[in-house]
Amino acid sequence: MNQFKDISLLVIMALQITLLMLRISEMINRSEEAVQSNDSNKTTPSAEETTIQSLKVEIKELAKQLMEVEQTVEKNASVEIQLLKVEIKELALQLVEVKQTAENNHIYKDCKDAYNKGKNTSGVYLINPHSCSSLMNVYCQMSADEQWIVFQRRQDGSVNFNRSWVDYVNGFGELEGEHWL
Repeated sequence: MNQFKDISLLVIMALQITLLMLRISEMINRSEEAVQSNDSNKTTPSAEETTIQSLKVEIKELAKQLMEVEQTVEKNASVEIQLLKVEIKELALQLVEVKQTAENNHIYKDCKDAYNKGKNTSGVYLINPHSCSSLMNVYCQMSADEQWIVFQRRQDGSVNFNRSWVDYVNGFGELEGEHWL
């Protein structure tokens, strides 16, 4: 958020410098007109030059402030980049951990695949349905004849199923107990 504040400050200062440059340009034009027409009602060139000099000093000060803000923005951007690099490293480590967990645990296509590989008791198994990109834990109801993924399990009323649609989309409860997958 600080970076946006710094960028806003840069834009404001750049606009101030542009406005001062426009004022100087106008004064130079008026000064040239006064010299050409020798009109006594116009400001004398020396007064215009004094104003121009003061505006130039103001422009230099604003340019200095602009450079300081630019350096601050660059420094903040550098810090944010470093933080993002750290976050990427942490995510990479988490990915390695997940991969190792997946290699250490058996991942099945579905409950029938788990049953065919010797898992004949009902319980929670890690599956990758139809080779999707995400793994999920499911409760498998196992018997010799059928193997099912249990989407809804109600046993003792310990979980309230009177919930919002969002809860049903995301799932709730505990796989070992009452749940909606």
